[in-house]
Amino acid sequence: MRRSMVTLALSTTGLGILMPVFRDSGELETPFGRLIVAAGTVGEVGPIIAMSLLLSQRYSTWQEFGFLFAFLTIVAVAVAVGMRARPSRVLAFLGREMHASTQLPVRISTSDAGGVVRARRRNSDSRASSAHSRPG
Repeated sequence: MRRSMVTLALSTTGLGILMPVFRDSGELETPFGRLIVAAGTVGEVGPIIAMSLLLSQRYSTWQEFGFLFAFLTIVAVAVAVGMRARPSRVLAFLGREMHASTQLPVRISTSDAGGVVRARRRNSDSRASSAHSRPG
């Protein structure tokens, strides 16, 4: 089991590294660039899905597929809503900053992810402390 987990974790691509390089070289808008982005996306998402389906022992495989389908549906709805709700001032600001060396949108996304992890950790800590304080 450990070997399959390591193999799946190492099989992801460096899409986050390739995107700025392809954009800066002008290759991102070419057919080759689009092919690399599509293959890189599958290379990033595929192992994550495989790990969730193969390594989970809490639910049956069919339940895992159901959760995966629900998650992908939520993602599709979020993408559809996000593509329609595009405030022009925010997009213009992020577009200007994305091509700067600071890559502000990437930093904002990383900060958001860190906030989610911190909130999750706080939530699980509060559950653990309330479970220990209950008389039982």
